[in-house]
Amino acid sequence: MNGAIITHQGCEEIAQMEIKELIGCVSKKKNTIVEFKTNKLQDFVLLNYKSQTAKKIIILLSEADIKPNFSKTKKALKKAVENIKIDDWIEPSQTFKVDCEREGEHEFTSTEIEREIGKELQIKTKREVSLKSPDLRIIIYIQEQKAYVGIDLSGRDLSKREYKIFTTSNSLKGTIAYSVIRMSGFKPKEKILDPMSGDGAIAIEIAIYDSKTPINFYKKEFLFQKLKPFKKVNEKAIFEQEDKLISKKKTNVYCYDYLLRNVKSCQKNAKIAGIERIMNFSKVEIEWMDTKFEEEEIDRIITHLPSESKRMEKKKIEKMYQELFYQARYVLKNKGTITIITQKDEILKEISKKDFEISKEANIYSGKQKLKIIVLQKR
Repeated sequence: MNGAIITHQGCEEIAQMEIKELIGCVSKKKNTIVEFKTNKLQDFVLLNYKSQTAKKIIILLSEADIKPNFSKTKKALKKAVENIKIDDWIEPSQTFKVDCEREGEHEFTSTEIEREIGKELQIKTKREVSLKSPDLRIIIYIQEQKAYVGIDLSGRDLSKREYKIFTTSNSLKGTIAYSVIRMSGFKPKEKILDPMSGDGAIAIEIAIYDSKTPINFYKKEFLFQKLKPFKKVNEKAIFEQEDKLISKKKTNVYCYDYLLRNVKSCQKNAKIAGIERIMNFSKVEIEWMDTKFEEEEIDRIITHLPSESKRMEKKKIEKMYQELFYQARYVLKNKGTITIITQKDEILKEISKKDFEISKEANIYSGKQKLKIIVLQKR
């Protein structure tokens, strides 16, 4: 079987790493999608339960090229779905739906694709369609000029975190926070600090990964549970086996912020995630970091920084960055790293170059918003 993880642009390599770690499969990356092959349905169960990079996990059935006009695109997509045998996936009494998700600019809408291809399959199979609660979701994922047709195993957007109830203005998606953590070179048991935690997404994702807590521990419901092939799979046993690996030991994750309301948000979100007791929280101004840690105590700093904008003047940003790198120079171990997520990096690079050197740069897209990821190593 061919499978795929749909993720954010820029997170594909981390998704590849995750696939290798979780199910041992080699994968092939494309723009926002990572393909792999497996003969085990259990692998799909495990990915749905534990993947921290996935927006969706699908069984990939076919691909199609998007044509210059809608008429030719419809023809290509109808050909791509013509061999789908709905009887192989659901019982006669169950329903289906076609979902279309698009990345890029097209002369048609997702709704038009759903209507046209859904009607085609309904006529062909004489199956009942349910728009609200289908048992089978056939997904058509369009990335620029390529369409991927598959079976949606998740049934929901896996990038939406159950713990993200208390958010801040610079809130990060959990999938992006996790991908940046892995880009930083993080290794389990390292001492990690986020000095500007906001709602805590970075620290929480680290603690979840470090403690081997499945990201969907509190939501063990997936659409694959309604599909005929998965009736032979004991997903409860897989969940239980993974749950036994969860560590309750205190982690070395430090979730700090200079605003008390943000610290409270972090604590509340971590409590919802079930990991509050294994994390460390404190209201700390950046300039007081050296009073909280010994010299060269921290392995890595990972944080999301504001950049110059209409609401944040250049002088304020410069002062914040200067203090952060001054403190980082003291608390970071020799060759320790500081990984920054930001929208603009000019000031950051200028201020950091005295004591830090760039070891990695990348871009991640949260929707259409480009985030710059910079990993700086202490000289």
